[in-house]
Amino acid sequence: MRPLPATLHTFGFGYRLRSGLLKSLAEFGHGNYAFIPDAGMIGTVFVHAVANLQSTFATEASLTLNYSPLLEIEEVGESTVVKQLPRENVTDSTAQMALNIYLGNLQFGQTRDLYLRCRTARARVETSSAASRTAAEASSTTVAVTLSYRKSKVDDACVLERPELTAEAQENIFQGTDISDAEVAYHESRAEICQFLSSIFPVGPDGEHRPDLTKCETYRRTLADFAAKLPARDFGDAKNVSLMEDLNGPEPHGQISMAISKAAYFLKWGIHYLPSYVNAHSRQICNSFKDPGPLQYGVGSPLFISCRDCLNDAFDNLPPPEPKNEIASSSSRASRERMACYAPVNMRRYRDAAGVCFAGSTPVELASSRIVPIRRLRRGIKVRTPTGMRKVAMVLRTFVQHESLCRVGGSLLVTPWHPISLDGGKGWTFPALVSDEDVGYTGYVYSVMLQRDANSKSHAVRVAGTWGVTLGHGLTTGNDARAHHFLGDYNRVGKGLVQLGADRCGVVQGRGVERDATSGLVCGFRGWPALYVN
Repeated sequence: MRPLPATLHTFGFGYRLRSGLLKSLAEFGHGNYAFIPDAGMIGTVFVHAVANLQSTFATEASLTLNYSPLLEIEEVGESTVVKQLPRENVTDSTAQMALNIYLGNLQFGQTRDLYLRCRTARARVETSSAASRTAAEASSTTVAVTLSYRKSKVDDACVLERPELTAEAQENIFQGTDISDAEVAYHESRAEICQFLSSIFPVGPDGEHRPDLTKCETYRRTLADFAAKLPARDFGDAKNVSLMEDLNGPEPHGQISMAISKAAYFLKWGIHYLPSYVNAHSRQICNSFKDPGPLQYGVGSPLFISCRDCLNDAFDNLPPPEPKNEIASSSSRASRERMACYAPVNMRRYRDAAGVCFAGSTPVELASSRIVPIRRLRRGIKVRTPTGMRKVAMVLRTFVQHESLCRVGGSLLVTPWHPISLDGGKGWTFPALVSDEDVGYTGYVYSVMLQRDANSKSHAVRVAGTWGVTLGHGLTTGNDARAHHFLGDYNRVGKGLVQLGADRCGVVQGRGVERDATSGLVCGFRGWPALYVN
């Protein structure tokens, strides 16, 4: 069969998917598969997908290894529909083994690394026999490698006309290497994780990956032992730490162990998330801002980073989608009744990782009366407050997954304990007590800090027709719903955000909140290591 005229990438949106089929199609087309659980992840997934395309150096890349039958070489990693086993090529004079490995696209500034297990076909090669090897035996340890690829050109009239290019090299596999122990441990662990997770989704006779539901409990029980044996656990560099964080780190990380910890998690989102995660590591591409492991890829590529930043800015400046149906605003009487009749509180809200935040699509009113999504706020932008115009000082952006947000008044999505006012700023309450419904949310949530002002009323923004309190409002004690010993302290909040580090637009990349071990109240912010920040 002739190769496809272009690389094929697939995306799965929502939870009613055949992710195994989408994964197989991407493998067949030498592309990538990415899972988008909900609207909150659309931006980050497509921003990274397009940035990877824009920074592509070559397509249809494959690596062919030719070696002696006295060697056994195994590629450690995921199982795919295009993965090949070693085959024997026999000529009149010699016999050679050949192993072909499909690589797909190659990106500028990003290495592609394979972990291979090599051993002699004999049971064991004694050290004492090295000096007595014949020239023929010595040559049996040499591997000839050929890289084939097609250069990526945006102005090609037809991609099929691009010539195939090759590069060749030879290496004795028993020679020493200058690769550090930490680097070897990282790639070995990365390959082992891909192999481990891939075994949960074997390729069926029809070529579709299907989750083996009968073994889910077995993998859950053995995950701790698997993690304890990974070489990455013995190293403290960013790459190895990122693998362990994804595997069994504290929330909001540890998504691998969480995905198979319960049958309900596995059946709802684990069967879609895990193939997408494996694809990112197998292809060595950054596919979102979410997981620490894939975030390691592309950090050494100025082209990828530049493309990602430009695309991210473009996405943030898109106009918000228009609602299909107009939602009538609540009357004052209805608002009062809703505040009086408290809805039952879902205790899951107490475990929110983000603290007090708004969903990125939340409409916020500027001083000019223009309405923009809150994700577009930057330092210096003037917003409307109950006392007039105030400038934005900093914006805290935090990624959450499967977080419970409250829907208030139709278009406001906010964390349960972020104080809001439904009566023009006269009284304040919590969304958890007045919300219309709980909404599962995955994506970025935002908190805003305005310029310093001694008047607590000046620390609020108009969001979806409601007043929402901002960070550092000045109320640290008392019965006011806004009162908070940390979030109300302008100096402590400002110091915490500065320590995390803001970009040139005043946006801080958050990782969650720190909570007091005794009271459970927020007492600080959690940030990313410097490597993870844009």
